[in-house]
Amino acid sequence: RECLNMKDANEQQDQEFCRSRLKIIRNYVTLQEKQWVADLEFKREFSTRDYNFLKEKSDRKYMLEKEGMDWQMLLEQKRQEQETSMKQQEVRTSFVQSLLNSGKTPKEVATYMRLPYG
Repeated sequence: RECLNMKDANEQQDQEFCRSRLKIIRNYVTLQEKQWVADLEFKREFSTRDYNFLKEKSDRKYMLEKEGMDWQMLLEQKRQEQETSMKQQEVRTSFVQSLLNSGKTPKEVATYMRLPYG
């Protein structure tokens, strides 16, 4: 605006330059406003159209994570059962070994432990 208020006639060219600059700036601002409006309309359309898709996707992800946790718990339970079974087997084996070391025959140990023999 200062540019347009020049009063000296020798600065006519500067005034013309300022007017052309101002016109370019106004056009740019108008284009920028149109772009903002287009962006807002796109975002509004995107949010209303794809909200259900994104919600469904997040629900599906939650279900998979929950199912994954269920599987994880099941695997942990199986691992603990296997570990317990192995410990019981070790105890049983060491007990049988101690019976054999104490002079019992394999048949007596099998009878005592209720294991099939032969």
